[in-house]
Amino acid sequence: MDQLHMAIPLNRWLSFATLLLTFAAISPSAMATPLLTPINAGNEKPLATILDTIIKSDGVSLERVSDIKDEFWALAGDGTVRTRARFAGYNNIFGVIPGTDGGLNGFQYLVSSPSRNGIAGHDGTETFLPELIGDFRLSIRTPGGQLWSSRASDNIDSKDHMVTWVDVNDPLHYFVAFEDLRFPGSDGDFNDIVLELRNVLDGPLSVPEPATLALTALGLAGLAYSRRRKGSGLP
Repeated sequence: MDQLHMAIPLNRWLSFATLLLTFAAISPSAMATPLLTPINAGNEKPLATILDTIIKSDGVSLERVSDIKDEFWALAGDGTVRTRARFAGYNNIFGVIPGTDGGLNGFQYLVSSPSRNGIAGHDGTETFLPELIGDFRLSIRTPGGQLWSSRASDNIDSKDHMVTWVDVNDPLHYFVAFEDLRFPGSDGDFNDIVLELRNVLDGPLSVPEPATLALTALGLAGLAYSRRRKGSGLP
């Protein structure tokens, strides 16, 4: 078999890898419109007002995170959580659910919402997140025992019950807000409990990036070409 015939399969591999590299060069955020769950004003203090108060008191700038990016999380150091607001008829408990599957099993309690409605300052007590390995989900538990996860498909109504903002000057600093009632029938105001998270990363982190896929394809192409050359006795 001559070198020309051997080069054809390699060219096909390289063409495929080039396509993947081209895809990887395009930012995923530029390819798709962010998915943002609508937030209603409700009958209590609107979430927009809560966040505006936090922005002014903390001196931060916040940007909404797409709902497809806040399902899974991972630690980026000593993760902490602090409750910042509550406007609900009862206390909710915030915690984490390890892993990316297994439904709502394994909920780990961390902090409770404030004892009464209001907005808390940034000098409140911080609670450390457990030393989790790999991705995890954020969740709240109502007094009736209902769990609402950051992943919509975990929830009994298959709806998103958490919205997220990130500090534009600190990519490891987030604010999340939960809705604690089932859809339909919920007021959808997402002000039932608002929390501040530090030293965490939003995901899903377990899904390979396009650049990783492209590099893998190039590696396979090189390996295949090397084996063909070795088998043919070419240098």
